[in-house]
Amino acid sequence: MSTAVEKKEQAAPVVGPTMTRLGAWWSDVRTRIRKPRWYIPFFVTAGLWLLEQVAGDISVRVLGVITTFLGGLLSGLLARSAGVFGVAFFVVVVALVVRAFWETTPRKSKHGGHAWILEERLKLAESSEQVATAQIAEQQRQLAERDAQINQLNQALTVAQDERKVLFQRLEYGDPLIATPVLKDADNAIMVSRVEEMVPNITGMVKNGERVWHHLIGHIPTLSTTQAQEALSWLVTFIEENTVYHCMRSYKLLSELVGHHQDPRKGLACFYSRYCDWRRSIRRFADVMPHHLYQAPAYRDWFRNDTQFFTDLQQRLSTTPFAAVRAALREYNEGHEPVTPLPDPDRDP
Repeated sequence: MSTAVEKKEQAAPVVGPTMTRLGAWWSDVRTRIRKPRWYIPFFVTAGLWLLEQVAGDISVRVLGVITTFLGGLLSGLLARSAGVFGVAFFVVVVALVVRAFWETTPRKSKHGGHAWILEERLKLAESSEQVATAQIAEQQRQLAERDAQINQLNQALTVAQDERKVLFQRLEYGDPLIATPVLKDADNAIMVSRVEEMVPNITGMVKNGERVWHHLIGHIPTLSTTQAQEALSWLVTFIEENTVYHCMRSYKLLSELVGHHQDPRKGLACFYSRYCDWRRSIRRFADVMPHHLYQAPAYRDWFRNDTQFFTDLQQRLSTTPFAAVRAALREYNEGHEPVTPLPDPDRDP
């Protein structure tokens, strides 16, 4: 069986590319002739040709004359034997054949087929990608500029807040509060308890010192001259606004920090500086009066509280958690007069 098939295949004629194209052309010609759109010109031209030959209609002859005039180059073909419509009939047939041959001929077109469509779409996609990339780059640049502006504004805001904080602290407490490192919870609890032990004595010291201060102020009217009274009254106002106020504010800060179990180191350092200023002002004012401190009813209590305060403070400063306070007090003492003990009321002035 296989041998017969092989022989049959060997006996079959070999069809070349030319024969293949001719076969396709002839098949396309027959297909187009069968289509309805080719029936109209085919039968119209054939019918007009027959009318011209048989009926000899006047309109057909007029059309033939016009066609003959317009087709000067084809005058040789428009012989009387064939006629205008005969030539038209053959032209339609030839056009049918030529078109079938043209459409069946393989050819390459630069802009033809799906390849061209895909190429155009690819170009459009590349163009869209470039536009999108440019827009993204522009948006990223704008975002970078916005972030830079935000950072600048945040830095300016931070600086302004720090300045406001410093100015507020200077206005309320006389100087900016010290910066203190964060402690462990156990160390912070111990430190708060150690400062809390000092608060009752500090409270008595402030109250008794205020009594001594008011006792001295009360003796201004007893001065012999009005000029001395006016001068001391002005001095009292100055001390009240610049020393007593800051001392009371720092005492309130320290009490609030201890009462809320917060880090009291900045409050303690601030209170030490402002209390020493007030303490020094009271002693100088007493020298100017002149009125001795011994004569103040609350002086003995103030002396006792004052002595206890510096003793307790010295004990606390020897521990590590109070290192920041110790540094702040040392800086204050270096820039001011040495802090000396109050006169002992049990000794003869």
